Amino acid sequence: MTGIDSGLFNVVTGADGSTTFETQEALNFVATDSNSYSFAITFTDSSTGETFTDELTMAVVDNTSTASVKASRSNLTVSESQGIRFNAVDTTLDPADAANNSGDGVLSNSLQSFVLADTATDGTVRGSFSIEGADASMFTVNSAGEVSASLDYDNQNSAAGTDAYSFNVVYTSAAGDRFIEAVTLNVTDSNEEVYSVNAPSIPSSVKTGDTFSIVVNDGTNATTITATVGSDSSSYGASDVAAALNQANQILATPVGVTFGVDSNGNITTTYDDALGDIADRRVVNLAESGTSMATNLAAASSGATFSITIGSGTTSTYTARLDADAAAGSYSIADLVSDLNAVDKSSFTDANKVTFSVGDDGASIAVKFDSQCGNSTVVGRLHMMKTELQLLQ
Repeated sequence: MTGIDSGLFNVVTGADGSTTFETQEALNFVATDSNSYSFAITFTDSSTGETFTDELTMAVVDNTSTASVKASRSNLTVSESQGIRFNAVDTTLDPADAANNSGDGVLSNSLQSFVLADTATDGTVRGSFSIEGADASMFTVNSAGEVSASLDYDNQNSAAGTDAYSFNVVYTSAAGDRFIEAVTLNVTDSNEEVYSVNAPSIPSSVKTGDTFSIVVNDGTNATTITATVGSDSSSYGASDVAAALNQANQILATPVGVTFGVDSNGNITTTYDDALGDIADRRVVNLAESGTSMATNLAAASSGATFSITIGSGTTSTYTARLDADAAAGSYSIADLVSDLNAVDKSSFTDANKVTFSVGDDGASIAVKFDSQCGNSTVVGRLHMMKTELQLLQ
């Protein structure tokens, strides 16, 4: 194909040898333009080498008919989450053979057929998607028809004030015809995930300016929450740490969706907002206290001193680091301690107790990351470590 306007068209050869041509984009009638397109199609006989060229002029006339509107309805149910997503139609569309479609569209077959009829041979959708209706502001849709939202069962923000959200997914074809799919999306409740710092070793005496920090992972980002002790206290406990962490979280530019508390056994709990959904891996969670205990122990450590930390609940494993015989007092650093702890032979430990140590973001604490996927198992209480849990054995 050649000619002035040839770039606007594609030549398509069918499986049966037939040849057709199609426009690469919608050709709209504009009253002030010529609305005329010129191009030439050349056919070459492969057996003789002879060619035949047909010069064509295509005129686009005004369509005075009213654009059609078709409609359907769907009811969907999802669990609350910050990342709700679904595809209105298949992400892969083949107008030549629907059997090649990806099959991941969840709305009606009628909408699928409507969009398929407006799809180019290369799978490009010519029209556009949009969201309308009572709860349209809660949803977005991209050019491929993927609808997304962040919905919390406990904070029902639908126009009706219920857990059922009503909106329309609208597809407008290149010719201006519309298909309106009325959708009711029912949001169900999910259980909050709770992680515990079991038997936290919190010093009862703290000084003004001492800090407690915890790194929590909401499935997207790891965020450090740091609480500062406001005044000297000789009776500081887990409930004080939890309250201070909650206050510190709320003044962050973007608070993490967690709430800290204390259970009946005195363990510090981290409860994730259920709108976060089921996050399979929140392994990097570290609680550290910035008092003088660890620094004092490191400074005092000398030849033959031993540090140990026990990992586990029920079945436990102990990691032990020992200073070299010729180590000078005050020469042992947190980085040295981390290196020695990581050098411990873990072959006899259960998989659930195999961890890797690293220096915390503040340079003064130790973070613990579990080597295996923990998910929502009972080992979550071992995802935390306080500096004061490190014991110096002279």
